[in-house]
Amino acid sequence: ASIHISNYYLKVRDLFFDKKIINFSFKKKYKLANGENPYQTADLYETIYQGDKLSITNFNVLSNNKLCYVNCSDLDCLINILSKINQAYVLNKLQIPFISIAAKHGNVCGIGIDYHSKKISLTKALWGNPQAIWGGELIINFKINLDIANDICASEERLKKFKSEKWMLDLVVSPEITEDSLEKIKLRKNTKILVNKHLYKSYLPKKSQKIYKFLRNAIIEQTSPNFIIKFNELEVISKKRILPRKNLDNLIISWAASYSSFHGGNEVALAKNNMLLNCAGGPLTIEAAETAINRAKKIHKKIGNSVFCADAFFIFLCINVLVFDF
Repeated sequence: ASIHISNYYLKVRDLFFDKKIINFSFKKKYKLANGENPYQTADLYETIYQGDKLSITNFNVLSNNKLCYVNCSDLDCLINILSKINQAYVLNKLQIPFISIAAKHGNVCGIGIDYHSKKISLTKALWGNPQAIWGGELIINFKINLDIANDICASEERLKKFKSEKWMLDLVVSPEITEDSLEKIKLRKNTKILVNKHLYKSYLPKKSQKIYKFLRNAIIEQTSPNFIIKFNELEVISKKRILPRKNLDNLIISWAASYSSFHGGNEVALAKNNMLLNCAGGPLTIEAAETAINRAKKIHKKIGNSVFCADAFFIFLCINVLVFDF
């Protein structure tokens, strides 16, 4: 009753001001392990009128350890990246595949797509940038069984190449997980395991939902960044004048990676064989493109016939950089 009364008076107050007043109402969900830095304390709050089923506060934490500030921030990025990819498939009328996303600090290191095999999807994601993902995060749109859990925990191939079989993931997130898989992944005490059945069909917030950026003694309000690319509406500049259907998966991957990462601006992403090869950014687009190419070649050796997407103004001179050696 007190909440309703206070909200009523807040609305009355708004009538006497020319400028809009924003009122935030949150309730404490639980205490976090620490803040952005270990010396900081932090708590997780949820809005009183909770309507988003993919809000972090609606995920079940199955591990015994507490989430920290960084876990929550990274998870929010992963949810939005997965939702962006899923909705791109829905909008472009493709069958929704098994989607795996590996990330570090919320930035994608690998994306794997496969229509038939969960294992292949996961492998592609983990091996996108296998060293960067060490100690990172994983989110998938399918149920974890024991076979998948074993691959999430370790890899014989990784042992051969990097002298350590463990992926050491800090976050493992999926729609569901079997009991034996849960016990397997929990063997690493620092791994946080979260589930939410709505990841099977993840979605972006509605455009009407406001997004807020807290600044120093100020707030920016904007509508939700829920744009999804429609490939059939793009102008195709090529001899065939039509996008090869086999490249739609790679286009979705590179688009989602470049438009959801924050490597310093001007992100450029490369994809091939339904797999993210690399994503890089920086103040200068040419350098971002060079970094993405050099990293991709170092990890994957052959990157010919890959596709790219750039979240930046891409002048024609830069194209020479990208097509070099392709």
